Amino acid sequence: MTPMNKCCVCIPIRAGVMTILLLSIFGGIYSLIQNVQIITNPYIIDLGSTGLIALVLNSLTILVCGFGLIVVGNGDPVQPLKIFSVLFIFIIVLHFAYAIYLVVVTSSNGLFDYLMFFVIIHFIEAILGGYFAKVIADYATIIKHEKGYTSSPRRTEESNMTNNQVVTSY
Repeated sequence: MTPMNKCCVCIPIRAGVMTILLLSIFGGIYSLIQNVQIITNPYIIDLGSTGLIALVLNSLTILVCGFGLIVVGNGDPVQPLKIFSVLFIFIIVLHFAYAIYLVVVTSSNGLFDYLMFFVIIHFIEAILGGYFAKVIADYATIIKHEKGYTSSPRRTEESNMTNNQVVTSY
């Protein structure tokens, strides 16, 4: 599959990755503040550990995106960019799992109708995160190929002067 050269159809991929990371950091900080308010407010509906899980997940998101911002801003070293790409995909998988967990918890407490908006928002965030993970993985692939790191075996051709055959070895 060919990697994308643009993010969101028209933004150069490096600028798109930086924008994704900044938006993820700001969104994570905003969600972190909301999580702290929910956990500390005694008048908000208690859904068990959902607030604490969201707090940890948003903290991890901020840390991973901060790491990615440093990596992308540092001239795109290949190995840290690959590590960041895998970490970002892992965070998105955790977001999907949390969205499913939120559906189960709200349904079992009879609050799904009341909190449906928040559940839908979590699924939309997870789907967008999946697209963002694809963009970041494509960016890592592009940088890897630009810097000359290829995983395919090198093909060498040798000429045999006696019978003009080309010998290909892998």
